[in-house]
Amino acid sequence: DEFLDNFQNHYEKLRSYIFEQLSLEVLQVYYKNNPLISYGSYWDNKSEFDILALSTNGKIILAECKYKDRKVCKNELNKLKQKAIHSNIKVDKFVVFSKSGFSNELITSKPKDTLLFDLKDIKSLLII
Repeated sequence: DEFLDNFQNHYEKLRSYIFEQLSLEVLQVYYKNNPLISYGSYWDNKSEFDILALSTNGKIILAECKYKDRKVCKNELNKLKQKAIHSNIKVDKFVVFSKSGFSNELITSKPKDTLLFDLKDIKSLLII
């Protein structure tokens, strides 16, 4: 009973953590021609980031992972960009991972410095 209570109390954190790890795997596959040499979560006294990575060609990649039952909107990307500015991180590529996809506004206005990945991309990791 104690185990099940503890598991249920922390289940959301576990799901989010696993989603972040799978998102990182997708990112590593995407950057296979310029492999990631350093990556992981990052935080400072101003912000917290799900994934901060550095590729072999020196590009800084900053990613947000959203395991929510709603589409990610443009505002989430704007928040990520603001956090990068506050933390003084010079980002080359912003990446957003979403369990439930993206708003039409975000898809149609996606800047060139941004990548969007959803569950289809994560499912592509499966070997069938």
